[in-house]
Amino acid sequence: MFNLIPKQFLSARNLQRAILIVLAALIISVVSFGGYYYWDRYVYLGDESPLEIDIAHMEEAIRADPQNPDTRIALAQFYMSKDMYQEALEQTTQVLSLYPEHQGALLITGIIHSRLEQPQEVIEPLEKFVAQRKDGEMAGMDTSLEMAYYFLGESYVKLDQPAAAISSLEGALSITPSDADALYQLGLAYHASGKPEEALQ
Repeated sequence: MFNLIPKQFLSARNLQRAILIVLAALIISVVSFGGYYYWDRYVYLGDESPLEIDIAHMEEAIRADPQNPDTRIALAQFYMSKDMYQEALEQTTQVLSLYPEHQGALLITGIIHSRLEQPQEVIEPLEKFVAQRKDGEMAGMDTSLEMAYYFLGESYVKLDQPAAAISSLEGALSITPSDADALYQLGLAYHASGKPEEALQ
């Protein structure tokens, strides 16, 4: 039997079909992601969200092994993600009472104080953290160090100590030169230092 449909029509039909398949796959991916996000944030299993279940499991692990600093730091991070800052601080304080140089506890403590708008309390733990990490072999790519430098710089700006702020923020930018927040804070620090030209840059 002869095929009475022109080849160019068949090619166009195949192209249209391929486009529809790709579009359908894209829609399915978006809907799936949206569904997961909604479930993760808003659907409750009983009376608890998935995050609350994770917190409960971590709290149980701490009751089983209260001297484990890493478990307490993991719980502090979970608390932070739920904006439970005082509870997170309780965990990092417990760790620092036993391990005063614990890097995870120092970093999280500083960040919590920053979120609580307590810039003076940010300084000590993050300065200790920076002192431990700044000379490491991977310091130039250390994103945790960059974070500590940034929160230190931001806090020094709030405390009206621009020279210290500039030093910390330049440390952050040496790791991540494109950090817009650090650049903005550096501009504020230069302005507070009476250096408007540097602030503009």
